[in-house]
Order: sequence, then C-alpha cells, then structure tokens
Amino acid sequence: MEILLSIILIAAVTLLIVYHMVVAAARHETKKRNFFRRIHERNEKRRQQAIAAYNQMVIKYKLGQFFLTRVLPALIALSLVFIVIRHREVTSPIAPGRQPAQEHPGLSDSTTKQPLRGQGKIYSWTDDSGITHFSNTKFPENRNVREQAELSANQKETAVVIQRNQVLVPVMIGHNGKLVKTTLLLDTGCSGLFLHDDLAGLVNPRTIGRGKAIVADGRHVDTEICAVDLIQVGPYSEKNIQVETSHIENKEKLAHNGLLGMAFLKKHPFQIDYKRSVIVWQ
Repeated sequence: MEILLSIILIAAVTLLIVYHMVVAAARHETKKRNFFRRIHERNEKRRQQAIAAYNQMVIKYKLGQFFLTRVLPALIALSLVFIVIRHREVTSPIAPGRQPAQEHPGLSDSTTKQPLRGQGKIYSWTDDSGITHFSNTKFPENRNVREQAELSANQKETAVVIQRNQVLVPVMIGHNGKLVKTTLLLDTGCSGLFLHDDLAGLVNPRTIGRGKAIVADGRHVDTEICAVDLIQVGPYSEKNIQVETSHIENKEKLAHNGLLGMAFLKKHPFQIDYKRSVIVWQ
C-alpha cells in the first residue's frame, strides 16, 4: 500500500513538473512571437515612412523640372511679348482723353488711302466717341468727312506777306472738326502761339488754364491757355498743341490774327527769302 501511494505521489509530482514546463514553454513562445511582431511592425512603419519621403522627393523634383523647363520659359516669353507690345505703343505725347490716330475706331482696313504728297488735302471726321481726327493720308469711307486744301503740303517753301519788316504767315488751325485758315505774325520773340480772341472764338479751342502775357507796349494782360487739335504751317503740322488767347485792343488795325512763336518754329528750322517773299523750310 505504501508503495502504491509512493508511486501515485511521484506520478503527481512528475505531472505537475511537466505541466509547469509546458506552460513555461508556451509563455516563452508567446513572448518570442510578440517580440518579433513588434520588430516587424516597427520596421514596416519605418519602411512606409521611407517610401513616403522618397515619393515626396520625387514629386518635388518633377515639379522643379516642370517649372524650369515649361513654366519659366513661358513666363520669359510672355514678358518679352509684353515688353515689345508696350514699346510699340509708345507714341508722341497726346492730350488727355485722346487716342493715337492709328487706333481710332472707324479707321479700318476699308480706309481709303491718299498720297501724302500731291493731293494737297486735309481730311477731318468725328468718331462714335465724339473725338475729331485729322489726316492728310487716309480717312474712313463710312464717315462724314470734311475736306479742305492743305497749305503747300508738297513744297518746302511757303509764300508769305512782308509788310514793314513783319512776316505774315498763312496758317491752318483745326479743332473739333473745324478748319480755319488765318494769318499769324512770325515772332521769334514769342515763346508760344498767341491767338486774338475773335480768332479763338471762331476756332473754339479747349480751355485748360489761365496765364499772363506781356504785350508790345509792356502791359501785362490776362490770357486763357487753350489746346487745339491741329496747327499747320507750310508742309509741317503739329497736333494737340497749346496756344494762348486774349482780348487785343485795336486789333482791326492789325494785318494778322495772332503770333506764330517758338513753340512751333524751334521744331522746324527755316530761312526767310525777303526778295521772293517766301519761307524756305530746312
């Protein structure tokens, strides 16, 4: 009996020992699997981060290449085109509210071209915006065009009247569609152009300010500073030119209607042939 109990006790102890060994082995295997799983997950996360960083670098590189090879050349080309267009748009100074003659509405490809020399005509018309245009080369066919003879447009000489050492010059003044032929006294001592008030009333120039002037007897007189669309003397013309006007006493005794001064003359060198009574333009 004692032997049987000893055997049972030994068997129980053996089973207990085996059980603990199996449980310990299972726990060890679980810990090992968890350890390797954590390492794999950490390595996978790092791999995904490395892939994402690489993809971002590739995208940045491709965007940089696209900007350098496509966008930047296009911007440079557009800038050059803009500079060329702006350069071509540069013209001589034009009064506020006016546009270059070549861009006026109504002057299209159907415009009838006239020779610059030989016809001796000045044409004027008003566009849809109410702006008056002058030309001695072309005019629109679909406008009410006014025509008037041009002063010696094909010559380098202009016939003048010389009285008591005064040179009286024929001048054409155009404004707001009206052309007025008059006579001005050539005066190199006058800085600008001066019109008597009755002539100014006929031309009806645009007033832009007030001023002062010194007349022949030394008096100071008030003047109106105005602008006219066109002044032509001989073969030369000036557009959008500034003039002064004022009331002149006893002007009916004068043989002229104003002064042609250096504002025009300094741009167009000339000589006076007193024997032939002509201005020879240089």
